[in-house]
Amino acid sequence: MLVTERLVLRPFTREDSKNCFENWGTDPLTGTYFPYLPVGSFSEMKIIINQYSENENILAVVEKRTGNIIGSVSIDIPYEELKIGELAYFLGSAWWGQGYAKEAVQEFLHYLFVDRGIYLIEAKYNETNCRSGTLLKRLGFRYDGTLRGRRIDKDTGERKGLVVCSILKEEFFHSM
Repeated sequence: MLVTERLVLRPFTREDSKNCFENWGTDPLTGTYFPYLPVGSFSEMKIIINQYSENENILAVVEKRTGNIIGSVSIDIPYEELKIGELAYFLGSAWWGQGYAKEAVQEFLHYLFVDRGIYLIEAKYNETNCRSGTLLKRLGFRYDGTLRGRRIDKDTGERKGLVVCSILKEEFFHSM
């Protein structure tokens, strides 16, 4: 469990489904850049949260004041020996623009670099997702390139680029 001024980052439990469904599971804005959101039913949300609860690399972002689960942060580490991971995160749209994403991701990065010994973390985001681009830049991530046509806009069906950026452990601590 990780704790910040306003948030708790903790593993998901099977009992979190209702809270997630109500807070962001059916929100079309939250699902703009996630293919599995919004969900079509509560049972669909239960399946997702059950999968999250079985993965130690996915943490719920919980607002301390209310106890609401407002999003998640996760890391995929395909090859432990390389000490490289891929970051993913999202927040329910009701919590956008309040600094929660930066607070959650910064704490998670600190944990990954210090406690998990990660050397480099990359993040990918849809080229139209300006919020993610701005957040990652503020956290010290550097632009690595754009993979052309790797995403499809849910509303228009148009293909979009996928921006790749990364940060090294020493860059993260230098940018703090």
